[in-house]
Amino acid sequence: MMYNDLRREINSFNDLISSVELFDSYQGDKLGDNKKSLAFHIIYQSQERTLIADEIDQIQTSLIERLESKF
Repeated sequence: MMYNDLRREINSFNDLISSVELFDSYQGDKLGDNKKSLAFHIIYQSQERTLIADEIDQIQTSLIERLESKF
């Protein structure tokens, strides 16, 4: 898996995702061999309306499920 593939998948997942930025990367014994943990800062934004927390939570849950199944 390449970082750009993961970032592209997050960016294209939902129109409300306006920005994706990697802010932490960890690779070590606690994760196991050939595993890496990546943490992203994701900005959700709409130009038409104010977003509500439940809406973002649903998108975030679906996004995590998608990333787990694909990567």
